[in-house]
This record gives sequence, structure tokens and C-alpha cells, in this order.
Amino acid sequence: MMERQSHDVIRTAGARPQLVTGCLYLFALPFGGFGLFALMWSIRYLLAGNLSMTAYTAMFALVFGGVGFGLIYAFRRGAQLQQARDRLRAANSDHPWLWREDWVAGRIPASIGNSARMLCGCAGLCFAASAPTAAGKFDAQFEVPVFKVSQTAEQQRHAEAVRAAEHQQVESYVHPEASRITMRQTAGGATEVYSPPLRSPGAMLATVAFTAIWSALFWLMRTLHVPLIFVIGWGFFDVMLVLVLLSLLATVRVRIGDGAVTIQKALLGLVYSRRRIAASDVSGVAAVAGMTVDNTVYSKLRLSYGGHRKYDFADGIRDKREADWLADQISQRLGLKQQ
Repeated sequence: MMERQSHDVIRTAGARPQLVTGCLYLFALPFGGFGLFALMWSIRYLLAGNLSMTAYTAMFALVFGGVGFGLIYAFRRGAQLQQARDRLRAANSDHPWLWREDWVAGRIPASIGNSARMLCGCAGLCFAASAPTAAGKFDAQFEVPVFKVSQTAEQQRHAEAVRAAEHQQVESYVHPEASRITMRQTAGGATEVYSPPLRSPGAMLATVAFTAIWSALFWLMRTLHVPLIFVIGWGFFDVMLVLVLLSLLATVRVRIGDGAVTIQKALLGLVYSRRRIAASDVSGVAAVAGMTVDNTVYSKLRLSYGGHRKYDFADGIRDKREADWLADQISQRLGLKQQ
């Protein structure tokens, strides 16, 4: 199907074959380039002895390199087949039943052959794309006997020392002036924490690149008329990636004052989420792990309120100490901690 698609596109009425072929190659080259980039990192991890990351990056090299160079091969093969058919047509202009090699050989192949290969290819692609995630989130449960017992005086002293050290680390933290996240006191006495868009350029670029490639594959699957179940599944994850990308592009404004905390999220100046929670309903504010990009864990803030309800905001904070400090400052202004 891919070969037939390629030379059908080349023969589009009114289009110059060389221009169309060049555009097809330009479409395939980024996939091959990303595959080679992933292969280079896989070799570097292998030489460093990091086998888990070697397998992870090798999967990306296999998926994207296979798509890129597979498309290039399909385009070239389709062009060669079309040239052969053009020669048969020219040699047998009055005998259209001799225009195809399979007809000349007395064979009529079933179209299910191409569909079966396409289904197998899509299944392999989906498996290869999901294998790194499945391998890196391996989950096992162990039943460990843990019982609550009375602490000894030594254990209590040790626990208090640990808590004091953690508190001192947060208290001694100095918010850097270069940080894109700002905290200020408003004229009315409220405290406002502002997180601008693009607060983590590294995470943004990685997410943009991965989302672009995933979306391109989604477009390719629709173009090749892949069965609907694969398109729906791939499109669902594409929507999730776009939502993550939009969250990194959004501005987050947190205002603590008048006995409440107000969290407002906006995209390109348009507010799409605004939540106001009474300070008396808030039970805690903490920094938790968010997305992970190239072994870097980005933090986000989580507000617990109303019993067991939680609300996450200000994701994409690269410095864990800054995230802890922001959570501590918001907690203090909500009256959850002594200032």
C-alpha cells in the first residue's frame, strides 16, 4: 500500500514529479535524522555501561529510523515500479493487458496482501513505540511487614533531626533573581506567584519535538488509510501530548489573600481555568514529581484540599529546591506553617 501510495502521489495531475518526490523526501528525512540521533545516544549510553538507557534510546532509533528510512525506500521502490510500468505501456500501447508484470505472468494478486502487511507494520510500530514506556514502568508489588510501634527516644531524636535539616534547607534557600518564576506582594496585601510560559525551555523543546513527530505519524496513518482502531488509539495519545504541550505554554498565576487561594491558568492571554479555594479548606501544598525529560525530573505544585481532593499547577519547574521553596512560601501564607 505504501509503494502504491507513493507512485500514486507522484502521478498526481498537474504536479511535477521531481518537486513532489523532493517534498516526500523532505517529509521522511526528519524521522531518519531523529533515528540517527537516538542511535548516537544509544551508543553513548552503551559505552557508559547504562544498559537501561541504551535499550530505551535504541527503541526510539528503531521506531523513528525505521519510519524515516522505510519511507525513503518505499518512495524509491515506488518510483522504480512506476518507471517499469511506463516502459511496459510504451512497448505495448495497444495491449493494455500487458501493462503490468503480474498480468503478463498470469497472476492477479489479492489486495489483502498489502492490507495484511500494513496491519503487521502498524502493530509492530505501536509495540515498538510503547515498549520503552512499558519497560521503564515496570511495576512489582511486595508485601512487606510494616507495623506501627512506639518509637524509642533515639528514633524520635533522629526523626526530629531529619525534619529540622529539611526545614533548614528550605529556609536557607535564596530564590535566584534569574528565575522566571516570580513572587510579589500586591497593593492590597495579597501574595502573587507568577509562572510565565516557556519556564523550562529544555522540557518545552523536547515535548515540541516528540509531539511533532507523533502528530506527523498520526497524519501519515490517516493518509495511508490505516484501520480506524489504530488511528483512534494513536490520536488519543496525540491529544494527551498536545494537552501537555499547552500546559507548558500556559501562564499560571497564584494569588493568596482574602482568606482564599486563587489559581488562574491562561493561554495566549485567554483564561481557560480559574479555581478559588478557601484557605480553611486547604490541608497542604507540596512539590511533587512531574514529567521526566532525558533523566531530568521536573516538579510541579500540588494543593490538597477538601478532604482527599488535589489540584496540580505550575508544572515544569526544573529546580526541585525552588519547587519546595515555593510550596513552603504558599503554605506559610495560607497559615499552614509558622512564619
